[in-house]
Amino acid sequence: MGKSYISRLWQYQKERFPLAQHGPLIAIFAFSSASYSRMCRGDSGFISIWYFVIGALTAMLLFALLRISDEYKDFDDDSKYRPYRAVPRGLVSLTELGWLGVGILIFLIAINAIVMPRMLIPFFIVIIFMSLMGKEFFISRWLKRHPLTYMASH
Repeated sequence: MGKSYISRLWQYQKERFPLAQHGPLIAIFAFSSASYSRMCRGDSGFISIWYFVIGALTAMLLFALLRISDEYKDFDDDSKYRPYRAVPRGLVSLTELGWLGVGILIFLIAINAIVMPRMLIPFFIVIIFMSLMGKEFFISRWLKRHPLTYMASH
């Protein structure tokens, strides 16, 4: 398309994962999760700003990984029924998104290992579930015939 990788990724995020809209919502989600957890334990105050930033960034990048996973999962249907979307029309390729996803995953593992290693266990549980969801739990046809189960599993 003649545009740089960064400008194409910027356009992709505007279309498929708009940071201006998702970012504040994910930050609020992270804030409320941390606050509720502390409240339930009877802790006063809030977590350190550093933990909050890492937590919110982790949540945001996990949602970005979910979007990338969905691009792979839905590529055939999108190419057939929604060719105007970013990947089918060639704005970015699945390979480019795949490498971006690998980079995000490595970054998240590293930053969480440094800041709070005990969070790697729930992190990897989320990654495993997300991977299974990306493969539609290896029962894609059955799930598509059972929309309520499909929605509940996703």
